[in-house]
Amino acid sequence: MDNKKYQVFVSSTYTDLIEVRNKVINSILSMEQFPAGMEMFSAEDSQQWEIIKRTIDSSDYYVVIIGHRYGSIEPKDGISYTEKEYDYAVSKDIPVLAFIQDRNVALKPHERENDKDKADKLDKFVDKAKTRMCQFWTDSNDLISKVPTALFKSFLNKPQIGWIRGSNSISPEVVNELARLSKENNELKNKLLELERDNDIPNINIQLNGGDSLELSYPDRFEGTISVPKMLKRESIEPDLLEFITDGDIEQYNSNIPSEEEIYNYNKAQIRNELISKNKFPLFFSISNMGQVKATDIHIELSFPKEIKLFFKGEEPSLEFIKDPRPSDILLSAEKKKREATDPVTKLINQYSNLGRVVASPSILPPLKLENLNRSYRKDLYLKDNNVVVIKVDSLLQTLTTKIDRDLFIVPLEKGNYVVVAYIICEQYKDGVELSFPLIIK
Repeated sequence: MDNKKYQVFVSSTYTDLIEVRNKVINSILSMEQFPAGMEMFSAEDSQQWEIIKRTIDSSDYYVVIIGHRYGSIEPKDGISYTEKEYDYAVSKDIPVLAFIQDRNVALKPHERENDKDKADKLDKFVDKAKTRMCQFWTDSNDLISKVPTALFKSFLNKPQIGWIRGSNSISPEVVNELARLSKENNELKNKLLELERDNDIPNINIQLNGGDSLELSYPDRFEGTISVPKMLKRESIEPDLLEFITDGDIEQYNSNIPSEEEIYNYNKAQIRNELISKNKFPLFFSISNMGQVKATDIHIELSFPKEIKLFFKGEEPSLEFIKDPRPSDILLSAEKKKREATDPVTKLINQYSNLGRVVASPSILPPLKLENLNRSYRKDLYLKDNNVVVIKVDSLLQTLTTKIDRDLFIVPLEKGNYVVVAYIICEQYKDGVELSFPLIIK
């Protein structure tokens, strides 16, 4: 048991079990353990119960010997001191070993309870003790053969704090462990000092449009999108237009109907043009230094997803001009021919109208690009690889914030949840810092 000694509290009625109690105490001493008990105090001692509690509190195990006498009654609770000690040991979670004398053993008159009330209380106490670990005994020799065995089992199965001689209280293993912990403590202290020194660096943060995330709206519908025309059949044409539409017109119209892919590409270009021209949002940045020292040579790169478009004012992307893939509406043409046939004046007006359209129609010229005309004044904010924003700040004092707003616009191209990744480096950083910002397009 590693030189550990246990204190065992021995409880019993006194006068009827003096011999038995002494033998149990001696058997505990022969085990080289410490017995403790209250036989030296009388029931009338006013300090008895407080001393009993303190002694049980400092004990590792509790042994109760129950004979056929109930013992002295504690006036306040109306139960015997033995039962009260038992209840207290149970309440303190101290391992309890009960040894109950056989109820049919032959006894002398003074060894059996002759008070009916006490006899009833004794029976109830015995029933209570039977609910926990207990053994039965007949005489003192039987008892002292069982107590040591039961205690040894408890020492193994329910080891307690116990007592250790001062010179043996610290084993070599413990000494080595203390040395290891002392070394580890010194290493941790040194690391803490390094961390404290590392705290003397800037703490650069960035916000997009004043927040830690960016939310952009996407239109519910778009103007100018088209769908695949339906096939034209002669029987579906109004009778008064049939004379102006030949079967060849119908066949040519149907053969020129565009595919779904052509319609998709046309609509895609129309949507992009409308988003760029009508659904752009200003984008600005707030750079703050929440550290305790000044930051210098700050360089920030923000990588945006491909589902958005970035551009500066005056550098808007060129709009895509795609011809409507649908064939000319032969029904409208027939309506026109019908009106000309019934009204010669209308025919003359249409002829001059067409001539004027040809003369006045301007040629479609590509839009004028203003690329790089205004870039010289944006040395602190520019675009790299289309969707990467580069921000440069010469210096930023601790606890201060600077706003970077250079007429930059952002256009959402597709709905969804995306991420903007910012890489931050400055002269005081050993390594760059990476931050992420949610980008929600809905």
